[in-house]
Amino acid sequence: MPLLIRFICRIQQQLTDFLNEKIMNAPYERDASVGPPVLVSEVTPDKSFAFVEFKTPRDAAICLAFDGVSLFGQSLRIRRPKDYVPTGDERDGSYHLYHLIVQAY
Repeated sequence: MPLLIRFICRIQQQLTDFLNEKIMNAPYERDASVGPPVLVSEVTPDKSFAFVEFKTPRDAAICLAFDGVSLFGQSLRIRRPKDYVPTGDERDGSYHLYHLIVQAY
């Protein structure tokens, strides 16, 4: 496996572990029986941002509260995708309810 791919895989796992820990220890109500909140983190090859997918819309919403948190000395910008449109109903299954964009700045 090329070095860049191994490096990106390591970053993805570290980001997933970090967000899982933050959300599971947060003082917000969530259903712990569903397990870790992050399904997958996908870092872009240029490492400029990551797509993060969550098990529930609630987990994604909780993660938004951590906008500005520091990981490896870098602040993280946590946002909804640009084309996110709130529906008012988390049960509609909308793709964007489960996804966030994470960037270091």
